[in-house]
Amino acid sequence: MPTYMDDAPTVARTAFDSVTSPDGMSSTDIHVNAYFEYFHPALPLVHRSTFLTSSPPKLLVDIIVAIGLLYSAETPGLGHAKAACVKKSQSLWRQGVDELNRRASYDWRELRKTWMMQSWLLHIVYGAFMDNASHAERVRKMLRSLVDAVRDLGLLKQVVATSANSPVWPQMEAESSEAAQAVEAYEQWQIYISEESLKLSIYTLLLLDHHVFSCANIRPLISTVECLWELPLAESLWEAETAEAWYERRCQHDYNMISGSPRATTSSFKGFLSTATQSLLSETQDASLLAMLARSSFAMMCVLSNLDALVKDFTRCYYQLPPSPADPSAFHILTQSQTRQICSALSVLSAVVKEKVGSATLEADQSVWHACQILTWSLKLSLCRPDDLLVGGIVENRVFASLVTATHLTVDSYVTFKRTTHAAKQRNDEGDGMIAVIDDLTEALSAIAALDARLALRESPWITAASYRLLLTVWRTLHVATADIYEKLNKCNGTLTSRSFGSSILILNSILETVTESSKQRSLHHSPGSASRRLWSFDADMLNLTLAQGETDLVNLIVQICKSRSVWVIGPSLVNAVQDAMANAAR
Repeated sequence: MPTYMDDAPTVARTAFDSVTSPDGMSSTDIHVNAYFEYFHPALPLVHRSTFLTSSPPKLLVDIIVAIGLLYSAETPGLGHAKAACVKKSQSLWRQGVDELNRRASYDWRELRKTWMMQSWLLHIVYGAFMDNASHAERVRKMLRSLVDAVRDLGLLKQVVATSANSPVWPQMEAESSEAAQAVEAYEQWQIYISEESLKLSIYTLLLLDHHVFSCANIRPLISTVECLWELPLAESLWEAETAEAWYERRCQHDYNMISGSPRATTSSFKGFLSTATQSLLSETQDASLLAMLARSSFAMMCVLSNLDALVKDFTRCYYQLPPSPADPSAFHILTQSQTRQICSALSVLSAVVKEKVGSATLEADQSVWHACQILTWSLKLSLCRPDDLLVGGIVENRVFASLVTATHLTVDSYVTFKRTTHAAKQRNDEGDGMIAVIDDLTEALSAIAALDARLALRESPWITAASYRLLLTVWRTLHVATADIYEKLNKCNGTLTSRSFGSSILILNSILETVTESSKQRSLHHSPGSASRRLWSFDADMLNLTLAQGETDLVNLIVQICKSRSVWVIGPSLVNAVQDAMANAAR
C-alpha cells in the first residue's frame, strides 16, 4: 500500500489509548473509525485504505482523532464521557494548529505535501464550526495562508501540480501475464491515489472557501476560473480497498489511463469546475457530465456550491444598483435570461439528486445525497429571497455569529428597508414573493425535520448551517404571512374567505400543515389533531388561534432540529439564538 513518505513524525498513541474496547481496539482506533464512518462520506479528503494500512503522520492522525472524538461522544456504547471527549478533541486541535503554523513558518513550501494540506484543511473545518471566537480568528488566517501558498506553488492548475510525478502508463495488454497485470494495476492505482488526493484537497479548499466565508458574508478568496482541475472521479474508485477492485471499477466506469491517472474518455465528460458550470448553464446539458455527477456526490456538492457563489455575486451587483419599482417576478435578482439558465441547471441537477436520494440504501449515501438536496433548495430559494446579511452589507467574523445575526434579522428583514424607494417599509401583499416557491419551502422543511437521529449524526456542519438558513427562510416567510393576515383580518368585515387574505393564507396553511405533520412525527404536539383541525379554517376565532400558535409551533420544531445536530457545537448553540430572537419579537 502507499505510504506517507516524508520527514513527518508518524502516528503516536494518544492519551486515550490507555482505554480499550471489549473487542481489543484502542481508543485511537475507535475514534479514527468514528471519523471514517460518520464524517468521511461528507468530506472524502483522506484515502481510507491508505490511511488505515500505512503509518500516516501524527499531525494528520491527531486531527482525525479530534474529529472522531466528537462523533464518539455522541455514539451510544463507546463508553466515553462527552465532556472528556470534547476537551481532548479541542486540545488535539490547538496542538495541531500550533505545530502546523510552526512547520509552515519554517518553510511554507511544506504545504505542497498532500498530507500537510489535508491536515491544514481538517483543522480549518474543526475551527470554523466549533463556535469559538479565538478558533474562528485562527481559521481565517489559516485559510488565507493556505490560499496564498496554493497560488504561489501553482497547485490550482492540475497540469502544473501533477506533471512532475505522473508518468505515462500504457494500457494493459490482454496477453500480459496475470502477475504482470496485477503489478501494473497496483502501480497505476498508487498514481491515481496520489493525484486524486491532491485534487480532492484543492476542491475541499474551494468548498471551505465558499461555506466558511460566504456564510459570514465575506467574498471567497478563490475564483472558480483560476482552479483548473478536472472534477473528482467516481466515489467507488476512491473507496476501492485494493488495486484489483479499483481496476475493475475503472473499467466499469469507462475510464482510461492518461498520464498515469484515469481521465474521462471520449464518451465521458472532461472538464474543470468552471466548464462544468458553463455546460449546465447552457440549457443543453452534457449527458456525460450528469452521469459523472451522479457517480460523485462530492463533485455534485462542488458544482452546486459554485452555482450558489455565482448567484451571490449577481445579488451583490444587483443590490448596488439604484432602487427600482418591484419586479412582478418573484425571481427578481437576476435578469430573465440569467434566471432561466440557473433554473435550467437546477432542474437537471435536482432530478439527478432526487433520483439518488430515492435509490440510496446505505446511510452514508443517504446522508451525502440529502446534503446535495439541501443545497439545491438553498440555491433555488436564494434566487427570490436574498440573504439579509448580503443585502444589508453586514459582515461577520465567524459562521456562528453570522447565523445568530441572520436569526435576529428574520423577524425584521433588512431587505425590505434596503430596497424601499422612500426609506419606509412597504409590505409585500403577495407573501414576500415566496408564493412561487412555497412547495420547495415546505418540502425542504419536511426533509430537514424528518432526518432521523442516525442520519442527523452524519450531517456535516456546513450542511447544518445551510439547513438552518433554509429554516430561517421558512420562519421569515411565515412571519410575513402572519403579519399580513393579521392586518387584513382587522380590516375585514363580513364573511371570511380565501380571497380575503390573498396568497398569505395559502403560505400560512401550507407551512403550518408541514409543521404539524413534522411535529407529530417528533411527538412535539400534545394534541396534533386540534392543530390540524384549525388549518384551512376561515372562522375568525380559529384563524386567530392559528395565527397565535403557528409561529410558536414552527420555532419549537426549529429548536428540536438544532438540538438533534449535536455533534458540532454550532447546532445546539443556535437554540439560544432562536429563543432570544423569539423573545425579542414578543416585546
